[in-house]
Amino acid sequence: MLKIEQHKLVIDVSTRWNSSYDMIERFLEQQPAIISALSSPEVKRNVKDIVTLTEEDINQAEQAMDVLKPLKTVTTIMCDKKCPTISMIIPMKYRIIDNLCENPVDSKLTKEVKQVIRDDLNKRYSDSDVRDFLLLAAALDPRFKSLPMLSSEERESVFSNVELRAISQRDTVQVKSEPEVVQNPDCNSEPALPSLPVDSDKVNNDKSNTEGLNDGPTPPKKSAIEDLLGDVYVVSCTPGNQKSVSDIVASEVADYK
Repeated sequence: MLKIEQHKLVIDVSTRWNSSYDMIERFLEQQPAIISALSSPEVKRNVKDIVTLTEEDINQAEQAMDVLKPLKTVTTIMCDKKCPTISMIIPMKYRIIDNLCENPVDSKLTKEVKQVIRDDLNKRYSDSDVRDFLLLAAALDPRFKSLPMLSSEERESVFSNVELRAISQRDTVQVKSEPEVVQNPDCNSEPALPSLPVDSDKVNNDKSNTEGLNDGPTPPKKSAIEDLLGDVYVVSCTPGNQKSVSDIVASEVADYK
C-alpha cells in the first residue's frame, strides 16, 4: 500500500562505524510506515502518550544525513581489503574537511556538527613523521601524485623527500644470490655409450677441407634469445656520459610528476 521497501529499523551502536548514519537513513526511508503504525487504533488504544518526531526534527535528521554521507563513503572505501589504502588517508582527510566547510544556507545544527567533525579530523595524523610518511605514500600513488591539497612549495618538498629516500636506498637494497650447483660426475649412474669405429681417411679429408677457415678468433656463441631476436635484442652498449645516482633519481621523479 505504501510502496516502500520492507526493511527493519537500525539501531545506533557506538562501536560500529556508520551506524548513526544507517539509523537515520533507515528511519527516513520507513517514516511513512512508522507514522502509519503509530496512528493505528490498536496502538492508540494501548499507548496513551505516543512520542513522535516533529517536522523540524525530520528536517534536522535530513541535514545530519547530508553531513554524515561523505564520512560513510570514505569509511567504506578505507575498509576495502582488496587493495592498499594507506595512500588514500591524506587525500581523503582533506576531501572530508573541504566538504565540511560551512555554507550560508546551513542551519545552526549543521554548522555545529560540521565544526565538531572538522576539529576532530584536524587532530588526526598531525604528527610530523606520520604526516610525512602518508604524504610520501600519496605522492607515489599515480592517482594522487598531483597533491592538490598542498601548496606548490609543500608539493616540491614532498618530492624532494622522495628523491632523498630513493638515493638513500641505493646502497641498502641487496639481491639474493643462489649458491652455484656443482655437477658431480660420479653421480651419473648411466653407463657410457660404446665408441664407434673411426674412419681415418675421412677424418684426414675433413681436416684438409677446414684448414685456413679457423685463422681468425672464434665468435662467441649466441644465446637463444639473441639468436631469436637478432639485431632487435641489445646485449651491450657503449657507455657515454655517465650520470650520477642523484641525477638519475631527479630525472625519474621529474618524469613521474
